[in-house]
Amino acid sequence: CSDAAGGGGCTADYAEVYHRDVRDNSLAMTDILALDTTTGKVTQANKAKGKTTLLGVYSTAPGTLIGQRKNSIDLGIGKGVMDNLDPDEIPVALVGRVPTKVNLEGGEIKIGDQIGLSSVPGTGMKITKGQSIGIALQPFPTPSNSPLLRGREKTATIEVFVRLSYLYDESFVPIWDGKIDNVLTEIRDLKKRVDINSADLEKLKQEVKDIKRKK
Repeated sequence: CSDAAGGGGCTADYAEVYHRDVRDNSLAMTDILALDTTTGKVTQANKAKGKTTLLGVYSTAPGTLIGQRKNSIDLGIGKGVMDNLDPDEIPVALVGRVPTKVNLEGGEIKIGDQIGLSSVPGTGMKITKGQSIGIALQPFPTPSNSPLLRGREKTATIEVFVRLSYLYDESFVPIWDGKIDNVLTEIRDLKKRVDINSADLEKLKQEVKDIKRKK
């Protein structure tokens, strides 16, 4: 396999160049990234700061890198795709297998679990609802490191298949099904009351007719 610049390397994600604030020193490879809706630049995803519009993962070595780069014309045979990135440019993995920082805040991570943003900036966790960054391709903890882990602050880097999606709470549909059933019951009760009132009205009309005849 090879990368887009002909420099070789067996990487497996498709990334795009985005711009960051060069004064932001919090970013690191394997971080989950978000869009800063104030500046339009990429930043470390952070729930506490409201940076939760997830974009992707800070790629370590993209297989293919697209996007406008000021120095892209300098790329050539034998150079890697990230050799000539400007200081404010970083590769954001949009899809594919990417090393991603995770912790145990959402519980033990198994292969196939959805990964979303934890309370730790830039770090993922197992989720069952909300915005997902992708699917875990490796477990955490593994049998070799599980005795060493104590608490959710423990982190690791695992391979994740990046694919942005949104998971809805499984209880959402049953809750609304119950509400719909209640509404239908109320409609049926209302219809019964209307039918009864209609019968009373017909009875009243007949009584009026009888009174007129007697006169």
